[in-house]
Amino acid sequence: MRRGILSCFFVAGLAPLVVAQTYPPPGWQYGRTKPQVELLPFAGVLIPDSDLGVVDDLGRPLKLDPAPIAGLRLIVNLSDHASLEGSVGFSPSSLVVDEDHFGIGSFAGDEIADVDLLLYSGGFSYDFFDSAVRPFVTAGLGAIRFDPQIAGVGPDTDFSVDIGGGVKFYASEHFGLRLEVRDHIIPSKDRYDYGFGFCCGEPDRDHLELSAGLILGF
Repeated sequence: MRRGILSCFFVAGLAPLVVAQTYPPPGWQYGRTKPQVELLPFAGVLIPDSDLGVVDDLGRPLKLDPAPIAGLRLIVNLSDHASLEGSVGFSPSSLVVDEDHFGIGSFAGDEIADVDLLLYSGGFSYDFFDSAVRPFVTAGLGAIRFDPQIAGVGPDTDFSVDIGGGVKFYASEHFGLRLEVRDHIIPSKDRYDYGFGFCCGEPDRDHLELSAGLILGF
């Protein structure tokens, strides 16, 4: 995993400290309309699904390591509670030998290659309360682009569905903190319906994102 990208954790760690200096917001007026547009730079960690169904030339099962993720969300508020949002995130992961496999001459965790992940999403979010602290849920559709840094191997893009939720802390009408858990789900491409549900195909793959971001309202 590349050390330079770990600096994005600094943003996630600094955000709560900045908001804490001005929270609770002085003179907060509950019920006021939110800004129409919000930008949300965010950073955190992406925990990929451990079962990729991929093996190397020696037959060793491979997996993606957890890695930092950083990106930007654009939020368009339709009302005080409902919003449309789009996001893009980048995560520099590594393809490694699964720790559950011990091959001859190899060790668990052997790094095979760097893999860059680019995550796109567009969807809908809903805030439950009209207050300075707002739990929310979100859902959307998108894609994940996997780009292994291996000679002769090109990138691959998969359709994804994402669901998540978290809480927003507003320090003012135009500034706040958003903590979020989001599951990026790549649906199985190989399932069969035998009349009693889907089975006997590849499982869905879940890539879990834990992030914190600054809310900048305009």
